[in-house]
Amino acid sequence: TAVNGFAADLTGVQAAALAKTPGVLAVTEDEEHHPVYSTVDYLGLPGKKGVWNQQYGSEKNAGKGTVVGVIDTGYHPQNEFLAGGEVAPLKGKPKVGVPYLDGEGKIAMLKSDGSTFIGECQTGAAGSGFTGAECNSKVLSARYYADDFLKFVPPENRHPKESISPLDLNSHGTHTASTAAGNSGVATQVGGRDFGTGSGVAPAAKVS
Repeated sequence: TAVNGFAADLTGVQAAALAKTPGVLAVTEDEEHHPVYSTVDYLGLPGKKGVWNQQYGSEKNAGKGTVVGVIDTGYHPQNEFLAGGEVAPLKGKPKVGVPYLDGEGKIAMLKSDGSTFIGECQTGAAGSGFTGAECNSKVLSARYYADDFLKFVPPENRHPKESISPLDLNSHGTHTASTAAGNSGVATQVGGRDFGTGSGVAPAAKVS
């Protein structure tokens, strides 16, 4: 956005003269830029010489043993970037980055720093559409904090589709969570247009 600015076709001489005119802050060339559809490619993460391979051995280890905590608008359990498998009870010793069910039925995981993460998949309010069974080997924990919302926003002023749960209504939380730790190799489409495959920055990390 420019304030008191304009665009014009100028020769080099004209542009130089205009730049010297009193009251002109700057004269800059108009450049055409193209949108970046893949953040991980832009950052140089994939490929043999990419960060994933050079620092972690492969993308399968990028973020392994890490849980990314996201405080946002919730998430879409059906989103492929956050898809995961069913978590089974622990057999033997825990392994770094491998989720398991603890004795209380909660999803736990040994982290790369040696500590153990224990999640909670919180059941939503009645009619919310979130049963508390949606968490998986990718999303280890999902909670919601609605006390002040329920206290200060009367029902008649709430969105008709409002869900008192970890479910995401406007996709912002899903977007941020998948950008940080979304699965790799996920086919992406917007409005029927194919944008190839996408990935989170740390695809082996888990989400809470």
